[in-house]
Amino acid sequence: MSYATTQQADVLAISRGETDFVTSDDKSVSALVNGSFSSTATVILLDGLTTPSGIALYDLLQIGTELLQVTAITYGTPTDATCTVTRGYDSTTAAALVNNAPINVKNLSKIRLLQIASADIVNYTRQVLFNGFLWLQGNDNMAQACSIQAIYLLTNLEARNLATFIKNITNGSYADTVLSIKPAAGEVLAPEAATMIDYLLQQLGVSQGEYQRA
Repeated sequence: MSYATTQQADVLAISRGETDFVTSDDKSVSALVNGSFSSTATVILLDGLTTPSGIALYDLLQIGTELLQVTAITYGTPTDATCTVTRGYDSTTAAALVNNAPINVKNLSKIRLLQIASADIVNYTRQVLFNGFLWLQGNDNMAQACSIQAIYLLTNLEARNLATFIKNITNGSYADTVLSIKPAAGEVLAPEAATMIDYLLQQLGVSQGEYQRA
């Protein structure tokens, strides 16, 4: 679960010219819907795959504005397949599918960035979660802060993970005559996201760590 959907994050990224984020989950694979299917159909046929057998389990199929997650796939030939899907994934709206509608295939990298960004916000505000509930889920400001953090993580997550790895294997510090490393302290929010969250907390009259839900 995350504070923002990929659509919300994409809208912000486009407004900021962050095109790398917008395309970060694109597998450069496309296909076509083979037949017509209702908005509730969970088994769909596709053909015309531009990359043979290019769809993997849990990939996302973008058809119009809807995302469908693949939960099972069987290939008839390397370029046509039968997919079992979850409709309306990531808070998108399920719609009827028409024959030859274009399909763009995406992976879960952007979803994962938003999940990590949400976890960073939870840690920053010291929230107590219950059954996966996110404080201020659906709040536009928090969704924007999450989107900002996800965009930030696209270029900084690898370095942060490396710093955490070094910290773990060196017990927090390492130095010799050539190299000195001071690993990052905790998960860092993008400054703009931190400012937005601090402002939101101030407006609500809540200090970090004071809000609990159980």
